[in-house]
Amino acid sequence: MADTSCSSDEAGRLAAVRRYEILDTPPDGAFDCVAELAARIFAVPIALISIVDSDRIWFKSHYGVATSQVYREPGLCTSAILRDAPTVITDAKMDVRTLANSLVAGAFGLRFYAAAPLHTPDGFNLGTLCVIDKAPRIVMEAEQETLRSLAAIVVNQLELRLSARRLVQSEASLRAGMEETIAARTAQLSRLSRELFRIAEEERGRLAGELHDDMGSTLTLLAMKLEDIKAHMRDTDPRSLATHREAVQLLHDLVASQRHVVDSLRPRMLDSLGLAAALQSYADEWGRKSGIAVIAVIPVDLPALETDAALAIYRVAQESLTNVANHANATAVRLTLTVAGDDITLCVEDDGIGLAPAQVPHRSSHGILGMHERLLQFGGRLVVEPGDQRGTRVMGAIPANRAVAGAH
Repeated sequence: MADTSCSSDEAGRLAAVRRYEILDTPPDGAFDCVAELAARIFAVPIALISIVDSDRIWFKSHYGVATSQVYREPGLCTSAILRDAPTVITDAKMDVRTLANSLVAGAFGLRFYAAAPLHTPDGFNLGTLCVIDKAPRIVMEAEQETLRSLAAIVVNQLELRLSARRLVQSEASLRAGMEETIAARTAQLSRLSRELFRIAEEERGRLAGELHDDMGSTLTLLAMKLEDIKAHMRDTDPRSLATHREAVQLLHDLVASQRHVVDSLRPRMLDSLGLAAALQSYADEWGRKSGIAVIAVIPVDLPALETDAALAIYRVAQESLTNVANHANATAVRLTLTVAGDDITLCVEDDGIGLAPAQVPHRSSHGILGMHERLLQFGGRLVVEPGDQRGTRVMGAIPANRAVAGAH
């Protein structure tokens, strides 16, 4: 294939790049994990996840180098996106396709390059997942397939973020439209709101299922290929064995990241073990990730709740803790779930910067409105107020006769 600077539908490809809104975004642990995993599997010092823009090549992840982008020029990533199969340059100084590339001819001294295109479901190559060395190397067919599998994981991550962003935009658009008529059409708004949350949760469940199945099969294939690589290793090569162990650990970390995303879309534990177990698990994980001490006081004998009511309480807790992590500058959080009198009540209180009475979010705030609407469909209520000492307290309550399974 000719080494040109653009594909036959370069305009369409660039439109696909813009569609994913990935350029110039902050570092992301999931992508960094894939790049590091690729570097360790191939035992090279550098691995990149590149996005080819109109005049530059921008790196979403750059393991082993500090550079975040380079000018677009013929050869390497610019040429690799012209093919659907992996591109392998065993010695760039001996290959006519890359001799003039500045990374090869210049001080950087690139010699080995292998890349798999980031191929979208609608047929465009956004960029590449590539591994680089400053010494010549040979890549076997099985290793090329491994690189292709890792590139598929990158695209799966991009697709997940695109779907989630569209879902959020859809929810925000629908909610904004409902706010315009809320005063005159409260009853209709309530019905539309219930339907919105039902559709949104169904969509979250669908996305979670697709991510679990599609990405799970890719990760399983990657695990099999790692085992195949190990089978061809020499038992006397401790460095290769150590690298393989590190690669397996990185794969395990990626599986854990996938499970976290799936659970954030649809908490599987909520369906299998109930609200108490799901809240405790989420609070524990949130505390580990945020670094904020969290105390969860949840009754072990919580009555079985209707699925939709339990999910509403869970989402209120999820939204509240997200707000604490993003805005409160807190060091500790207390999450309490109580069954008292006629109500099931969730309380999330932090010790952060707090809110003056005039700063307490009103119901037109999207986050507060979303929590309020989730509870309102069960006759519940939401209160956001300053805490007893400092910080903010969020309390949501649902009448027990509307939440407990079989009570109505």
